Order: sequence, then structure tokens, then C-alpha cells
Amino acid sequence: MNNLSFYSGKQDKKANKPPRYYSLRVYLFSMLLYLMLVLPLLLVLTAKEISNLWHQKTEELKKTGEPTDTVLTFKFGNSPTAIDKQDETTASNDILDEERTGFDTQTPGINLSNKDNTKDNSNQADNQDVLLTKKKTRINSIDISATIKTFILTLLVGFLFNLPFRMYFSKKRKGKRITKAHHNFVRRYIIPSPIINAVILGVGFLVINTYSFIDYYANNENFENFKYLNNYIYISVIASILTVMFVYFWEKHRMHIKYVEHIFTPNELKKNIFRYRIGKIKSRLWISSIMTTILPLSIVLFYLYVSATIIDKNSFSHYSPEQLKMISGENIFTDLDSSLIYYSAQDAYLMIFGVAVGIITSFIYIFFFLNWTTKDIIIPVSSLLNQVQRTGRGNLDSYGTVRTNDEIGELTQGFNDMTDKLNEYFQNIKRVNEANSRFVPNEFLRFLNKKSIDEINLGDQVQKEMTVMFSDIREFTNISETMTPKENFDFLNNYLGIMEPVIHKHHGFIDKYIGDAIMALFPDNIDQALDTAIEMRYKLIEFNTILKQYGRKSIDSGVGIHTGNLMLGIVGGEKRMDGTVISDAVNLSSRLESLTKGYGASIILSEESVNKIQNRDKYLLRFIDQVKVKGKTNAVRIFELINGESKEQYKLKERTKDKLSNGIKLYHNRQFEEALIVFTELHSINKQDKVFSIYINRCKKYLEFGSPEKWDGIESLDSK
Repeated sequence: MNNLSFYSGKQDKKANKPPRYYSLRVYLFSMLLYLMLVLPLLLVLTAKEISNLWHQKTEELKKTGEPTDTVLTFKFGNSPTAIDKQDETTASNDILDEERTGFDTQTPGINLSNKDNTKDNSNQADNQDVLLTKKKTRINSIDISATIKTFILTLLVGFLFNLPFRMYFSKKRKGKRITKAHHNFVRRYIIPSPIINAVILGVGFLVINTYSFIDYYANNENFENFKYLNNYIYISVIASILTVMFVYFWEKHRMHIKYVEHIFTPNELKKNIFRYRIGKIKSRLWISSIMTTILPLSIVLFYLYVSATIIDKNSFSHYSPEQLKMISGENIFTDLDSSLIYYSAQDAYLMIFGVAVGIITSFIYIFFFLNWTTKDIIIPVSSLLNQVQRTGRGNLDSYGTVRTNDEIGELTQGFNDMTDKLNEYFQNIKRVNEANSRFVPNEFLRFLNKKSIDEINLGDQVQKEMTVMFSDIREFTNISETMTPKENFDFLNNYLGIMEPVIHKHHGFIDKYIGDAIMALFPDNIDQALDTAIEMRYKLIEFNTILKQYGRKSIDSGVGIHTGNLMLGIVGGEKRMDGTVISDAVNLSSRLESLTKGYGASIILSEESVNKIQNRDKYLLRFIDQVKVKGKTNAVRIFELINGESKEQYKLKERTKDKLSNGIKLYHNRQFEEALIVFTELHSINKQDKVFSIYINRCKKYLEFGSPEKWDGIESLDSK
């Protein structure tokens, strides 16, 4: 992959659009879950403490004989809020004794006053206001301001850490250039980012819980009277664990499913890129179960516990039978050694609120973790299944993306390794087949209805009409005598290397090389063979130009073409087989090639081939003779293809074509004198045309010695 295009953020149109990077919303939503879990406890315990304080003050006023219609006010800062509808008279009774009420004398926001109090103790009231406003953000010895500041600092640290990732994906979506340093940072820290984000948030919660614990002991002397703060710290710790785990699994899910494929290359994602140890799907399911059931339900059970009022057996004597019946139901367990758990109406309402929040939180966790768990399994499995199907269809360049480090990731990596092995194996087979095709052409296998060479058996054969073309270098024996063996091989390889592509270009295939000769087959039509022969003549001119540059003599070649039925099959033995073509058409095409030298023609084809030509106007042909070649009992009418000649010879032969036809007609009618006149005239026009010389010699011979009685004009040729 080009580094410039990769870092520029440009995406393939078919590739998925880079996603948005979530960071701040993950923190905020997680902190909201934390607040949902701890807020009911603060409300429950604050309400219970207010209720206890109310009853304690009422009992105290009863003992002193004072009126009991008091006013309870909360004072956060300087603003009092009345609970009962009483006169808005500001009172400044002494703060309840710490050991008796369980309240820190510095705890702000609670002031009990009697509506009949006077304003004589103004100095005491002023001192009271100072105490009320000293720590105005404190609720039951919990420093809210410190908690908020810690949350803000945690958000800031998390934002700064995730800012490079956010900018990276923003640039990716917009197609902007990404610097190499920026890309390397993201590559380095994207995998451990879930752990780092969880640690950042975990440190924040650790500071909050530690500070609350230390602050609690620093501001309270009587431990037993402040158990609700222990409960708060407990629920805060559990909520912190749940929140930190929530952030970790959320970020991990997005890192695996959304981010890695836009940061790492497909080739890198063929392997496991995750540096931490291999995970297990079973472990993930167990963690999901714990996070969605046990931990949230522990909070529900905790709210059930803190909402209960415990009445000791020794206190039963203070209640009437009617009160005990109201508390415990129809049966009064006055003989029990254990304590009685009692839920008041107020506690029941508050318990329902706390349990409801715990259940809602459980549903939130279930929704998210179920979504993450299913996607972490379904998406990689679906992707892997798609790649398996593509591989099954023969696309061996299909690889899965290793998104996870569990069994699915191992399976994907194993599939990729298998694909690599298959690809390597099939590439080897392809190379072997390509090598075999150089000895046994693929077209040969196709005609035998075989898919590969290993399916070929001795004796496989098929009959088909084809055009056979023989091409041979003239006087190659004399040429080879002037060269060393190596030079001979180099010469032939250079010549054949030029001619072979021409044959394949026109949809023919080479059956075999016979020394300097080429035997090619054209299964479709004769026109392809003629086009090949013509282009080979042009390539020969180029080859002679090369020979001239190296100081060697030019060469010439002849081409013989015949169309007919042939048997194509496998011959040989079990240990050595070869594909070959057996037919009289093969022998005839070879004989026609031999005639090219005697007739001074470049390309000679039989009448059977001429009759099969589809586009007659494309080629210039002339009839030159009727011969009986060696090994054949029937005469063959032969034609010369003039298109392969030089421009000069092409024009001369085109000009003399009709007169040659008339002269041959006179010759076959035994009008040798008239024919001799025609051929002599033609020879004066084109002295290089050997056909004219041949007929002149024949006419003179028959004029001098006479023609045989059964003479038919057919020339018998004994030489090959």
C-alpha cells in the first residue's frame, strides 16, 4: 500500500465509511449511571435522618413540656426552606448535641427552631449561620463539591487522551491528510485505549471514594451512629466498579468492531494484532452475566437492606400489643431471640424508589451488554462466513478480519492461514498446469473434454474437423551448419518466440515443434489460419531485419494449409504419453508446405481449405496447379495465397492472375503452343514468378516429346 494514499485518509469507494469516535459521551453516560445508583441512597438516608431528627426533637420538647409544633428548615447557604406551614420566624436554638443526634455540628442545612423563640440570643444565631454556610456543599458529611471537581478533572483527562483518536477519524471521514506521527500514535494506543479509559475513570472514582472515606472519619467521632455513610461508601464502590467496567467494555466493543479496520491494513488484520492474552467467549459470557445480573442485583438487595428498620426484642416492652400487631402482622413474635425487621410506610416507598433505579440500571446494562456480546460474535462470524463462501466460489484472495482475540479471532486467523496455504497450493498447481500447457496445450485438453492433465488417459481421442498449418524454414540444415549447437538453439528460440504469439493471437494452438517446423491447429475456421500465415510473413521480415543487424543472412519460410477431419488423442505407453494428431490432413498440409519452395510461393493451401473460407473478398488467391503428392492417390488442386507477398510481388501477381488462369486452362486442354505463348508473356512481366517457368518447361517438354495418351494434366510429385 502506498504510504501517501494511506495517510491521506482517502478511502476506497467500496470501503465502509469511517465511524465517529466516541469518548466524551461514554464518560458522561457512565457517570450518569453512577449517579443513578448512588442518588437513591443519598435521598433515602437523608430523608431517614431528617425523620429521625424530627422525632428526636419532638421527644425532647415533650420532656421539657414545650409546644411540639416546630418548624424544620434546610439551609443551603443563606436560604431557609420550610417544610411545615409555620410562621417564617427565624429561631436560633442550640444545635443538637453531636453524640445525641449523630449529626456533625458543622453539618449545614438543618436547623430546628420553635416558633415561640425570641430573638434574644442574636449572637448565638449569628454563630449558627456561620456554621451553616461554612460547608454549604456538604450533605451528611459528603463533600459534593470535591466529587464534582473530581468528575470534571476526570472528564478533562479522558478528553485529552481521546482527542487524537477523535481527530484521526474526523480527518478520515473528510478525506484530509493524516500525518505519519498522528497515524503511528493511533496505531500504538488504539488497542490499549479501552483499558486506559477505564483506568482514567477508575482513578477518578478511587479519588472520590478514598476522599469520602477519609473525610467521613475525619469529621465523625461516633462510628456506630454513622453507618449510613458506610453504606454510601459501599454502594459508591460497587457503582464505581460497574461504571468502570461499563466504560471498558463499551470502548472495547467499538475498538474491535468499528475502529481497527480503519487503522490497520487488511494484510495486518489477517493475523491477531492484539497484544493482550487470548480471551475466551465463555469468559465474556460470564462477565456479561455478572455485569447484567449479579452486580446490579446486589445494589437492589442493598437497597432492600438499608430500607429495613431493625427492632430489638428488648424493645418489644415499649410497644402495645396493637402496635406490635401493626408492626409484625397477625402474629407477635415476642418470644424470638432474634431481632425483628420492620418496613415502615416511608421506608417502603423509598425502598421501591431505590429498587426501581437498580432494576432500571440492570435493564440498561442488559441492553448494552447483550448488544455488544451479540455483535462481537455475530459480526466476526458473519464476516468469516462470507469469506468462506467467497473462497468456496474460487476467490482465494478472500481473507477474514481478525477483530477479536477469542476463539472467533483464532478461527479467523486459522481460516486466513488456510487460505494462504490453499492460495499457495493452487498457485503451484497453476504454475504446473501452465508448464504442462507448454507441452500439452489447454485446447488439447478441452477437445478431449478434460479439465486438467491428470484426467488424461492413454487412448483418449476425439474426431474433429480442423485446419492444419505447417510452417518450415527453408534450407535450415545449411544454415545450422554455420552455427554452434548453442547458437542453433538460440536462433530457433528467437524465431519460434516471434511466431508463437501470432498463432495464439488468431485463436490457434501449436500441436508440436518439429525441429524448425511448426505444426499448428485452428479448430474454428480457415480464416484464422490464413490471417496467421499472412502475419507470420510480416514477422519474418522483422526477424530478417534483426539477423541483418547481427551480420547473418536472411531466411525464408513456407506455409502449407489444409482443412479436414483428424483424430486428436493420446498415444504412447503408461510411462510416457504424448498428445498428437493423426490424420491424412496432417500429412497433406506438410506436403503442401514442401511445395512452396518448388512453386516459389510463400503460402499454399488446398482446394478444401479454399472452399471453407468465410470472407473470400479479404484474400487474393490464384489457382496454380493440380498435383498428386507422395503418399496420396487422389489429386489435389492447390492455390497460392498472395497476401503474404511483398508489395511489388503482390501487384505483379494480382495483375497476371487472370492470364495465368487462361494459360493453365489452355495447358489442360493440350493446347501447349498457345499456352506457351501466354506463359512466356507472363514470364516477361514477372521473371521472379516460378509458376510461369514451371509451365513454360512443361509446355516445351510436351511439344518436344508429346503428352501421354491418358494425360490428365495432373502432376505427380515423388518428393516430400
